[in-house]
Amino acid sequence: MPVRRKSRAPQEKTPMESPQQPVRAMGVAAAALAVVRSPKNFYAQMPKSGGFAEPLVFLAVMGAAAGLVRAVLSVAGGHLGVGLVAAAASVILTPILVAVFGFVGAAVLFAMWKLMGSQESYETAYRCAAYSAAIAPINAVLSAIPYLGAAVGVLWGAFLMIEASVETHKLRLETARLVFGGLAAVLVAASLSAQFAARTLMSRRAVAMQAESAQMAAAAAQMQQMQAQMLALQQAQAQAAAARSGAAPSAPPAGLSAQQQAQFQQMQQAMQAAAQRIEAQRKAMAQPAAPPPAGGN
Repeated sequence: MPVRRKSRAPQEKTPMESPQQPVRAMGVAAAALAVVRSPKNFYAQMPKSGGFAEPLVFLAVMGAAAGLVRAVLSVAGGHLGVGLVAAAASVILTPILVAVFGFVGAAVLFAMWKLMGSQESYETAYRCAAYSAAIAPINAVLSAIPYLGAAVGVLWGAFLMIEASVETHKLRLETARLVFGGLAAVLVAASLSAQFAARTLMSRRAVAMQAESAQMAAAAAQMQQMQAQMLALQQAQAQAAAARSGAAPSAPPAGLSAQQQAQFQQMQQAMQAAAQRIEAQRKAMAQPAAPPPAGGN
């Protein structure tokens, strides 16, 4: 009797094994987790063809998620207006930007892989670059850490490109490490230098703003002093007018310092003395002249 063989149940293919199955919401999440958890297995099983729509959708979703993370961090940091604008820009502009710069970045990687000896097509290079965006939301969180966040993001991206070079493009590990490791070292150095320069410039601007604030405070104090002196002069003129009319002199205005009060009293005394001299001269001029004495012969 012929032996019947047991038929195996057909295994369901994952989104990575079925290039014709489009990526939807859950597919994007599953692909992102696969890249983060095991990039070696992901790039080994990733379809090398199947169109640009699937990786483009993945790239757009990851870019929008990274933009929203940055917007939330901006709002949490107290920049409410900036955070809302960033969130709106992420939803509207990110799909357009990633559609353009994703193809440009893939072209650069395609040229690099060709120089390294890869035989794969531009579509394969685009897929490798697009799915590496799975770490973009995490890098957005790490970017809140000065210096360390940017360095970790660059090194992580270089690690993914090394895995894609070995597993997808079948290149030597030593070559991939040399190329992408050296490029990552240059980018990390440039990023740290740029951040240090930016923070130095911000600290200098803060010092300059403090100096300007101190100068503005000193100018405001001088203005107040000049206003007080003008008020004292007006009061002194009023005192002089009162002295000429015979009224009692008024007290110094309130709010003056001891030095300003002394200056006020000095000016008041000087004005009173001047008024007395003017009054004496007026009285002398008003008196009739005495007749000359009669001469005798």
